[in-house]
Amino acid sequence: MYNQKEFPMRYLYLIVFWVLAVYPSFGQGKANLSSAEIAEIRGAARKLVETHLNDLLNTIASDGMGEISRRVVLVNSFLPSESQIFDGPGVIIEDDTNPEYTIKKSGFPDLKVQTYLENLNTFYTKSENYSIKITGVYVSEVMQGPNFPYVLVHYNSYFTNTRRNQTNTKYAPVNRTAELKAEKIGNQWKVLITGIRYFREATAATAVVNAPVKKAEAPPANQPVQTSPPPTSQNTQKEPVKSPATKTQTPVEKTEPVVPETKNQEKLSPPGNPPADKKEVVSKPAEKSPELVPKKSTEAMNALEIKAQKYQKQSLMYKGGAGLAVVGAVATYFVLNSSYSGYKTAIKKNNTSLETWWNANDVNGRPNGQNFGSIDNYKAQPKSLIAYATPGIYIAGAAIVGGAALWIVGSSSSKKAKDLKKQLSTGKLSISPHAAWSQRYAGLSIRYQF
Repeated sequence: MYNQKEFPMRYLYLIVFWVLAVYPSFGQGKANLSSAEIAEIRGAARKLVETHLNDLLNTIASDGMGEISRRVVLVNSFLPSESQIFDGPGVIIEDDTNPEYTIKKSGFPDLKVQTYLENLNTFYTKSENYSIKITGVYVSEVMQGPNFPYVLVHYNSYFTNTRRNQTNTKYAPVNRTAELKAEKIGNQWKVLITGIRYFREATAATAVVNAPVKKAEAPPANQPVQTSPPPTSQNTQKEPVKSPATKTQTPVEKTEPVVPETKNQEKLSPPGNPPADKKEVVSKPAEKSPELVPKKSTEAMNALEIKAQKYQKQSLMYKGGAGLAVVGAVATYFVLNSSYSGYKTAIKKNNTSLETWWNANDVNGRPNGQNFGSIDNYKAQPKSLIAYATPGIYIAGAAIVGGAALWIVGSSSSKKAKDLKKQLSTGKLSISPHAAWSQRYAGLSIRYQF
């Protein structure tokens, strides 16, 4: 028979275990945020991928920047800084820097963000203009994770240049998904990328928050999102778009309701299918909203200047420490040597007194030392300087060695600072008109060449 006292406890244990096991999953649904906070998070996520990630990849792939500047931009993208977009060096990215991976969409490795960006820097063919295109960006609803709210940003990525060791193999456009966490710092939400992978329908977000139009289904892996200009008074109907493959007309639905589309937006073509009309349409550059304005081109130069100042400060600190160590060691040596000289003088004085007594005659007229053997057996022998000055002499020696090491480190930092300042002072700054229709902005291109 069941023990009447133990029987209810079994069910109590089961209930407690179930609550502890299932409770964490309760927080994985829709985030409990205001509509303003949701709009801010989703707008920031769109801006980070469409502008900042795009600018970062094209900066690394640009031949108009020196290697030092490129390294500064690369490292600052995942370390705490004003230009950080990745959530630390542990962020994992599914590799698409090899064209074989974009064609087969399989066999790609998982790389840490630094390795991924270094592979892009090493193997991707560089050019002056933007060669990596990020289009078709749309954002999922804001979801609540275990620690932070997060969103999924789906976009189409296309590398238009080639890989250096595979010049005969072209990259294929691919659909990608970036996961971004949102953290509230003060009164603002900050988003950072926690991972990037190839688009997978099973893991894509299925809804858009507060969508003013019909919800869009996630695009298949081989088809990017199609967008169309917003309706105006002259254009109130959807325009059919001819597909180069089927030559049939299909209505294009707007799938990105979060951020209002700008005028004269570029129409996107399906991956692998070039547009029927290859002629470049010349039109006025679209107005870009303040949140989508690209970073200043002088940011890398400012970073170099800050780096040079940092090395200069380090050099002064190390060399100053080296100077203090050497001065202290020399002063210690002089003090110990002075004391040692006094010690030797005192011993010599005592030995002289001993010799005087030794050679003097006693009351019977015989020398005092006649019956004591050799006087050398009774004279005091001074210690060596090292034996007398221990441990102070060793401390002074260690200070000399430490000072020399600090001086070497300081000289290295000074050399780095001089190299950076020389590059900045001898660099050439050129300004020319620039238009990037795929990024929907135009202006002046500032190029700093070492």
